[in-house]
Amino acid sequence: MRLRGIVLSAIFATTVWWAVQGGAPAHLGGPGSGPLTTPQPAAISQGRVTTYTVQPGDTLWSIARNIQSEGDVRPLVDRLTATRGGRPLQIGEELNVPLDV
Repeated sequence: MRLRGIVLSAIFATTVWWAVQGGAPAHLGGPGSGPLTTPQPAAISQGRVTTYTVQPGDTLWSIARNIQSEGDVRPLVDRLTATRGGRPLQIGEELNVPLDV
């Protein structure tokens, strides 16, 4: 019986503390646990753009290397990431890839 009382007291104290702090921590579904808005793709530059159709096994890195066969592809991967808005790649999806920095 004593252990049950201690556990219930701890749960009550934790609940009160969460209420005073503004809710449950983010990792438990409290405030800040989800996005405030749905991620939107970044605006594509008005410069040159190429279209790429996503194939099975493609990653942003492999797509970037396919489009830019030489040099550092990290800036292109960054632009692809920004235009995706956090969405996963879908096979058959057509990507408008900005070529200008």
